[in-house]
Amino acid sequence: MRKFFLTLLAMSVLCGVSYGTDIPITPTGPVFKLLPAPTWGISGPTGFNNNFFFTPLSQNESVCVFVKNNNTTNAHTFTASISINSDPANSSPSDGTWQTGALSSGLSAATSPGQPAGIGVSVSGAAQVSVNLSASSTVGGSPETANVVIVQTTGNCFSGNQFIGSAPNTISSVLPLQVISEGLSQSFEIGASITNPANNATILQVNANNGAKTIYFDSVTLTCNAACALEISPSTNAGSGCTPGTIGNMKVSSGVTSTALASSLCTGQPTGNASLGTFVFLQAGGTATIDLRGYIATSSSTTGLFVSCSPAVTGLVAAGFKWYEK
Repeated sequence: MRKFFLTLLAMSVLCGVSYGTDIPITPTGPVFKLLPAPTWGISGPTGFNNNFFFTPLSQNESVCVFVKNNNTTNAHTFTASISINSDPANSSPSDGTWQTGALSSGLSAATSPGQPAGIGVSVSGAAQVSVNLSASSTVGGSPETANVVIVQTTGNCFSGNQFIGSAPNTISSVLPLQVISEGLSQSFEIGASITNPANNATILQVNANNGAKTIYFDSVTLTCNAACALEISPSTNAGSGCTPGTIGNMKVSSGVTSTALASSLCTGQPTGNASLGTFVFLQAGGTATIDLRGYIATSSSTTGLFVSCSPAVTGLVAAGFKWYEK
């Protein structure tokens, strides 16, 4: 058996395995640390990219997973999810029958001794829980390991920087964009300006891009230094021949990246629905900010919003979107 485990580990290292092995664990208390410290970039015994499953201590609890990078030279990114199963005899979290309670990609564990990253969710009523860690790779520096701590609590998990908690702060007096920016670091913005745009030119678009997260639009700000007529339209695709834009995280210190696509000046305009569009007419030097709350581009789709002009404008037209992702 030991020879088999060593062979599996060697194959993971050589082949850069990204899938996970189903590994049963037995937490000995509400705070449990995986030992030995899992190695980044591999699956199987001693690896990080695995499904670690166990029976919860309580039928009314949350599971909180903290991942601290031990590498003193380079940070590590990874994907984490927590799934559950109602069958106490199921020993295969990778068989497709487990239900996902929380999922986040692009989490970043800072260079040691930096802050950990993690994920948490309520698992009340579950017979089994699996902590699924994946998409990590081997980088330079050492030690190439992570400290993974699983905490089981009858309360809610922490929600803060680089930690996707089960109960983000949702104080009613605070706008959702602010809450998401502070708690999950997943609020974003993009701006673009076009000089002398042609008729029906795409000034700016934001599209879900078949990503893992849903886009919740907040607002768009429009500016023209000459009289202009602009349309904000929902789209079902991202068009073609577009000029890509650079999306910024509204929490300036965060390294979390957006899963959306942002671009402008498409040779093949995104497909929109004019009957659902919002028209904005601006005088020279005019600016308008339009509330977009309620517009949603769902994950695993190519839906979104775009701004276009009609007719052509002799002058400069600018647009800027704000949104958050979950």
